[in-house]
Order: sequence, then structure tokens, then C-alpha cells
Amino acid sequence: MEPINKATALQQLLRYAQNQRTSAQSKGSAASDGQPLSLQQQIKQRLAHISPQAPDRITQALRVHVSAMLTQELGEQLASEPAFAHLVADVSEAIQLAPQYPVLAQFLQQQLTLSHTKTSP
Repeated sequence: MEPINKATALQQLLRYAQNQRTSAQSKGSAASDGQPLSLQQQIKQRLAHISPQAPDRITQALRVHVSAMLTQELGEQLASEPAFAHLVADVSEAIQLAPQYPVLAQFLQQQLTLSHTKTSP
């Protein structure tokens, strides 16, 4: 197994953030069609469990995204290993040290806000 390149992980998260903005602008809100939850839907559900008042909400949101990305990359089986949480923490901490992190933190705050926004039926 190759080591996780933390710079690449940050680039993937930034690309994901840009893709989500573009997708949301062009498609509007996504409709549910009975399919299994997409990665985006899983992330939104996990973000909804983070308190909007938590002082570490941005760090928690980052870990949700990193965990989802690594789970997708490495598979569910490895994600259930005890060391997986340490990997998520290490990658998250490295991302927070990157010069591009403020851009990602802004995106994470927007995602948290959206995950707590109630939509009318």
C-alpha cells in the first residue's frame, strides 16, 4: 500500500469543494431517486450531527470529509480498523497546516451551514 500523500489529499478536497459549488450552481438541489446515498449525501448527513455552536466544528467537518475521502479510497473494511481514526487525524492536521487551508475552512463552514438549513417540503 502506498503512503497517503497529504498534499494530494488537500488538493482532492479543494477540487471536491469546487466541484460541489459548480454542481450546486448548475443543478440546484439534488433529488432522491431511491439510490444508495452518494458520498455527498453521506457527508451532509454526518455534518448535520455537528453542533453549529461547537468551537471545533470546522475541524470536525474537515475530519468528516477526510474520513469519507479515505474510506472511498481505501474501502469500508480498512475504515473500520482502529488505526483509521489516527490516519484521519494525521491527514486532517496536515491539511490544516497547508497555506490553502483558509479556503477549505470557508467551504467547510458553508457546508455546515447548508447541512443545518431546513428545507420546506
